[in-house]
Amino acid sequence: MTIQVNIAKATLSDVVDQVQAGEEVILLRDGEPVATVRTTKSKSSATQPRTLGIWDDLGLDIPDSVFLEPDPELEDLMDKPIGPKE
Repeated sequence: MTIQVNIAKATLSDVVDQVQAGEEVILLRDGEPVATVRTTKSKSSATQPRTLGIWDDLGLDIPDSVFLEPDPELEDLMDKPIGPKE
């Protein structure tokens, strides 16, 4: 939906109802788009499992455990001396 700012101001309640119904509203001033109004994320989306950042966008199938669980190889190195053997 596209609407002039002055009309949106006069019919704000109707505009909010449209946004709540899932419609995106583009506000125009002098025929130029100045803002986009859309609904906020619903509370139910917070209960859905989250994916780790960029990996979801790339479509890679990397399990979260790769990033969230300790790396046994690195933990093993932590117990060893840093310098050369004496």
